[in-house]
Amino acid sequence: GRISADGGIGGQSAGGGSGGAVAIRTRVLEGSGVIRTNGGNCGDAYYSTLSSGGGGGRIALYYEAMGNWTGSIQAWGGAAAAAARYGGPGTVYLEDTLRNSRNLVVDIHRV
Repeated sequence: GRISADGGIGGQSAGGGSGGAVAIRTRVLEGSGVIRTNGGNCGDAYYSTLSSGGGGGRIALYYEAMGNWTGSIQAWGGAAAAAARYGGPGTVYLEDTLRNSRNLVVDIHRV
C-alpha cells in the first residue's frame, strides 16, 4: 500500500508544491509499501529552467517494534531541470517508544 502527502506538480513557469506531513503511531511497523511526502516536480518543460521543485515534507513514525518492514520511507525534494533548483530535502523522524530511541533523518535523496 501507500500513504502519501506529496506536493503537486508545478504549472507553467511555476514551481512544484511542497510535500505535506504524515504522522503514524503504531505498535508494530511491518509489511511493505511506501510512506512518502515528496515535493512536487517543477512545471512545464519549456519553462522548467525558471521553476524549481517543491521541498520535501515531514514524516514522523512512533513505534514499539520494527517488524518485518520492507517498504520505503521518502521525503524527497521535487525535481527540476537544473540540479541547483531541486527542492530541499524533507525530514523523517523515527521514535522507538519502548527503547526510548529517536532519530531524525534529513532525506537528501536527490543530492
